[in-house]
Amino acid sequence: MRRYCDIDPWRQRPYSDHQQRQQFKMTSAGKPDGSFQVFPSPTSQAAFADGVAISFLNPQIIDLLGLLGNSPSSIPLYIKPGSADLLLPGVYQGAFKVTWAWKFCSGIWVGTSCTLGTRTEGTQSANIGFTVTVAAKPITVAINSVTTWDPVTQTLNPKAIIGAKQRMTIVVTNPDIVAADLNTVKIDIPVQTGTAVALDGDGATGGSAIKFAEGSPASTLAFSYVGAGDMGDDVDFYSAGIGWAYVPTPGDLPSQAMVTKIRLKPRGKFAAGSSFSITLPYLVK
Repeated sequence: MRRYCDIDPWRQRPYSDHQQRQQFKMTSAGKPDGSFQVFPSPTSQAAFADGVAISFLNPQIIDLLGLLGNSPSSIPLYIKPGSADLLLPGVYQGAFKVTWAWKFCSGIWVGTSCTLGTRTEGTQSANIGFTVTVAAKPITVAINSVTTWDPVTQTLNPKAIIGAKQRMTIVVTNPDIVAADLNTVKIDIPVQTGTAVALDGDGATGGSAIKFAEGSPASTLAFSYVGAGDMGDDVDFYSAGIGWAYVPTPGDLPSQAMVTKIRLKPRGKFAAGSSFSITLPYLVK
């Protein structure tokens, strides 16, 4: 005989006396408490609430017969951090209790009655504990460059020949779910062999030699480049024997060629999931 099942209900009772809650506490030694939610499927928007029964035959939750075929089996639960929490890196512990109630009919259900077969029903509870490890995702940096000008064709299909100008683009991304700490983003860019920083520009575009652009979503960082001699902006130049106090002269090749590293120091908190880019002009030697 074909077996049908009716789930009525699946009860989820976290360790809490507060009814109707949908977020529950998880803890980590020496760190602020976090929260978690429990869902019946990876795409469900309906989190379990404390003490509220959930029917897995509800098509908005899970098609239990489609999941199990005609035989009882395991049903997964999906635990997600509370959306409002920004968890510090660490190891978190959480726990909750579920009560499973079932009714099976070896014959045919007619309404709530089992006909032509035997009805079996019961309940079972289980305490569930879990561990969540939260680790920071490091900031990523991607670099590319294009030739913008050469002394022969100028901006018409310029080639990377001696005397040509190039513009390097540095794209910086924060893939983490939390913002970087205040004023902690610093990027040191080494000057490539065979090139020199070109603070007089790239030969093709106007405005500031060093340019900042927000990504999408925006980084919420502030960035300023006033000039090579400005000690208060967000760009420093390094030269062997002098260090980060070196001041190159824009357009003067010997002076610019002494720069071996450039430090970019945007200010503020680098927003979660955001990016920005900074471009620098170079001369091919």
